[in-house]
Amino acid sequence: MHLNLVPLQESHVEEIEYRESDKTASQYFRELLEKKPDNCKAWALIDEQDKVVAMGGLSFPWPKVADAFMTFSKDVENDSDIALKVFWHIKKIIKSAFETYELHRMQASTPIGYGNRFRWLENLGFEYEGTLKKYSPDGQDFILYGKVK
Repeated sequence: MHLNLVPLQESHVEEIEYRESDKTASQYFRELLEKKPDNCKAWALIDEQDKVVAMGGLSFPWPKVADAFMTFSKDVENDSDIALKVFWHIKKIIKSAFETYELHRMQASTPIGYGNRFRWLENLGFEYEGTLKKYSPDGQDFILYGKVK
């Protein structure tokens, strides 16, 4: 299976088959496309059948630092072959981002209660940094992970 990395489009946000736990992510990606902030780069991973398997991106709160965000389709959760392909693409994206944007830090956060997400971040080289209490709009706690160069 081959995956293509493409700039995020509104159709990707509509077409991806969200995991149950990520359905609220669609609103975040829609707002991102509406506002088109200069300090943000967003992408989608598309399979050979033009199916969206992942969406994500980076925002840059200040020079040399990036906040990473991402969501996966149900296929990534249910198919280990697709998950492995997506993992290796994301690993390349992270490496490229550190080089392209001359980053010294990248960080990502995820809601508490989703252990597989913690493992993904750790396998991508991120380290646990702490708990963000009542971090989300609905008051949910998040875990912060960071990767430094």
